[in-house]
Amino acid sequence: MIRSVLNLIDRGPNYMDIMFRVDPSVSKYRLLIAKTINDAYDTTGGAGTNGVFGTNAPFQYPVDFTSGTTYRSDLIVQRGLGRLDESVRGQTRIILDLSQYYGPANPSVPADYQLTFIRVQEFNVALGAFGPPGPIHIVVPPQFFSSIPAGVTLAGTAPNTGVSAGNIPTDNALWFVLPRYCATSNMVNRDNANDLLVSWDYGQTSAAVEANQSLGLTSVSYKNVLLEAVGGTANWTAVFSIVGPV
Repeated sequence: MIRSVLNLIDRGPNYMDIMFRVDPSVSKYRLLIAKTINDAYDTTGGAGTNGVFGTNAPFQYPVDFTSGTTYRSDLIVQRGLGRLDESVRGQTRIILDLSQYYGPANPSVPADYQLTFIRVQEFNVALGAFGPPGPIHIVVPPQFFSSIPAGVTLAGTAPNTGVSAGNIPTDNALWFVLPRYCATSNMVNRDNANDLLVSWDYGQTSAAVEANQSLGLTSVSYKNVLLEAVGGTANWTAVFSIVGPV
């Protein structure tokens, strides 16, 4: 089953500290990095995945990370950062400065002041292979939590997966994970014909947002959002009010 495993421990200027809990069934991890949510979902780089067309294929970080170890990227080492004083037993730690890869040669790598969309692939020991990419984790820029609550605005395309309202999401849903829990939200279905299906957990029945309608929620607490569309794809926009620092 696809699952959410990435934990963001710290975020600073040109600095990300990512943690995975050691799982005996997983021997290493791979990161796929994108600057838009559609690019993160459509790993083909524009050929289309369930009707969702990205612009650039996600950037595959050039190192696979061995479970139970600590990795510091070249620029982090050069800056003398990422020396962890606390116990990391039972953890895989990855400390990155993505500016090392930012530029025209890697159009999927966002600038440090932009949202970063990361998916994780786990190497399954029993199968001897990497599994499919997991959900899309949203990493906010370092200045994001300078005021609380803080807002995240997103836009993308919900995939056409053949599902209908009243069912739990399929494995092909566009699943993204907010940086911290959401307190209020507004989801807008911008399609003129197709319903947008929204769920707030992998096993939770989806709610339908009809064409050209919106769904606003207040006094809620969730991090996971799973989107699909009925009868075709559906473009959507959303605003989330996020509470709590990284």
